[in-house]
Amino acid sequence: MSARPFRAGAAEREIRFAGGADAAAAVVIWREASNWLATIGQPLWSAADFDVASALAAVADGELVLGVTDGRPAACMLLSRSDPLFWPEAVAGAAVYVHKLAVTRRQAGAGWPTAMFDWAARQAAEIGADVIRLDCAPRADLVRIYRQCGFMPVDPGPVSRGGYTVLRFERRAV
Repeated sequence: MSARPFRAGAAEREIRFAGGADAAAAVVIWREASNWLATIGQPLWSAADFDVASALAAVADGELVLGVTDGRPAACMLLSRSDPLFWPEAVAGAAVYVHKLAVTRRQAGAGWPTAMFDWAARQAAEIGADVIRLDCAPRADLVRIYRQCGFMPVDPGPVSRGGYTVLRFERRAV
């Protein structure tokens, strides 16, 4: 996948693979999202699951993506070439997989999910993958966001994978 950043919009938005100096910012974004979800009664991740060492490992693997606006970190996600836990039947190289997309509260409503997914789709197309995929907890708000971003369900309903019950979605790469 390309290391070239993507810039779009009047607010100088940039999306790029993260470097080591970005790891702490990604952890802050994930923890903020985790804490906010808990406060609204929809816990998804534990803030304790996110640490700089894990973020640095994702940087080293070329999987951590950072969205920046006006010079400030605004969104992050993991983008990988495989996901054997949730997509064990997948053909190698046919897709890229998005995990843990999170947006800062100050940037909520600014279109970051769409921008991040569009960027991921371009990355997928660049390496010859046909689709981008994700899995999520079976929650109406998440399903709505993913559908608005062009994702379609893969399965007729929730599936159990690795002790988790998830919905699986995909959309075409561009």
